[in-house]
Parts: sequence; structure tokens; C-alpha cells
Amino acid sequence: MEIKNEMKKFFINTWKNNNYIVVFIVLFLLAIIINPNFATYSNITNLFKQSAVIGILALGMSMIIISGNIDLSIGAAVCMVGAGSIEVLNATHSIILTFVFAITFGVVISLINGLLVARFKVPAFIATLSTMLIFRASTEYFASDKMGGQYIVSDTIFEKFRVVAGGNILTIPYLAIFFIVLSLIIIYIMENTKFGRYVYAVGGNEKSARLAGVNVTFIRLAVFLISGVLIGIASVLYSSRLTAIQPSSAGVGFELDAIAASVIGGISMAGGKGSLKGVIFGVLIFQIISTITVFAGIPPLLVGIVKGLVILCAVLAQRDK
Repeated sequence: MEIKNEMKKFFINTWKNNNYIVVFIVLFLLAIIINPNFATYSNITNLFKQSAVIGILALGMSMIIISGNIDLSIGAAVCMVGAGSIEVLNATHSIILTFVFAITFGVVISLINGLLVARFKVPAFIATLSTMLIFRASTEYFASDKMGGQYIVSDTIFEKFRVVAGGNILTIPYLAIFFIVLSLIIIYIMENTKFGRYVYAVGGNEKSARLAGVNVTFIRLAVFLISGVLIGIASVLYSSRLTAIQPSSAGVGFELDAIAASVIGGISMAGGKGSLKGVIFGVLIFQIISTITVFAGIPPLLVGIVKGLVILCAVLAQRDK
């Protein structure tokens, strides 16, 4: 009886800690059953390519959630930084300068969020909801005198800029490389550095972290700044894919997709728990769901129902027994 209970406990803990891997494998096999061509190399690389932008944003969102906060402005921030990046690109014709500008801009606007939350103690939900509205409205305002109300990449740099998101090295898409490299960096930071341990400590129990000598204000500000770097990179990649930014629609829902990917990957919304490795699986799971619904001919209006059920199941799987 004792052995049976230990085995039961082992399987329960394994499921709770690694359910995202099981879900990924099941969905991957289901996709192959529905469409055997899904398992081809081109489809696998395309899966990473399509997941890249949301995946990069989800890495930053996960760090913020683990620290005990949330950022609802990520989608609007991508729109704003992407629009500014296109303006810089058109003026300089330099992709390097565009990346530098985007990362700097992303850090600046995330600094605003971080100061509001960490320094001025504004609840993260309210602070980032406010900045979300400000970022989106500002981008729309400055686009009012542009052709079609859009920020469009000029013809002189169009083809060169498209390569950033559309090119590849040895058949590996640039987008997939960006996603994988950034994931490895963030995972290393969170799992192998003192800073990462402090982020978990702050999100798990702020009072205990303070008593242990952790600078809670700095840690919470730092995770927003790191997210700002990721927002900057994701914005350039997103702009490269679209070659135009429509202020009213660009980046809409990105914050929700990033949160969903984090939750599916095992990040606790209560803070202090979860692995960044799971976030990668969460992003891929979200993309596989979209692919399966297309293969299965599920009407687009019902796709949201499927994704919502998956998110609910992920949250229920995290409950303490």
C-alpha cells in the first residue's frame, strides 16, 4: 500500500511539474494524425518561426509574473516601438540602428511601468492598463497624418528589412534563432544566477525576501527593464514581418497571448513559481492548437473557445492537491 501511494504521489508530482511536456507531445501527435505532413522539417521550423514574437514577449512576461506582477501594456508597447522603429529605419536605412533604437525605446517605456509599480507602488494591473491606453493612443495620434494612418517601411529599404524576419541560416529561420537564443539566455539568468533566485523570492514572499536583504524595488524594476529589451527585439521582428504598423490593430492581444503561454507553461499567476523552460512549450502548444484547428477545419470563431479551455485546464493542473 505504501509503495502504491508513493507511486501515485510520484505521478501526480510529475504531472503537476511537467504537464506542459505531456500536453505538447499529445497535441504534436494529434497534429500528425490529422495531417501527417505536419512532422516535416519545414513545418517544425515554421512552428518556431510563427511562435517567435509571442515567445520572446512571453519570456519577459513570465519574469514579471514570477516577480509577482503583470504587464498589460506589452501589446501596445510593441505597436509603439514598432512604429518608432520603422520611422528610424526609413530615416537611417540602418537595421543595426533600428535595433538599437527599438531596444532603448523598449527599455524606456518599460522603465515607466517599472517605476510606477516598484517605486510608486501603483498596482501593476492599474499601472500597465493605463500605460497600455497611453501607448496605443500616442501611436495612433502621430499616425494621423500618414498615408492610410500607418507606419510603412519605405521601398528603398523594404527588401533588406524583410530579410530580418524572413531570412534563414542553413534553413533555420532567423526568427527561430532569435527565439531560441533569447530563451536560453533568459532561462540561464533565471535558473543559474543570484538575480534569478531573487526574482523567485520576491514573487514568492516579498516580506521574507526583504528580511533576507533582497532589494525588492530593484528586482521588480529590473524584470520590467529586461522585458523592455525583449519588447524592443520583438518589435523589430514583428515590424519586419509586416513591413507596416497599423496603430489600431498592431500587437492587439499580444499581452493576453503572452500571459496564456506563461500559464500553459506552468508559471503561477500567484508569483514565485514556474520554469521558463515551460514557457517555451507553452508558446509552442498555443501555436500547435492554432495549427490543429486549421487542419481540423474548426471555424475561426470557435478557436478562442479551444484556447480558453486549454488555459483553464493548465490553471487547474497547477492547483495544490
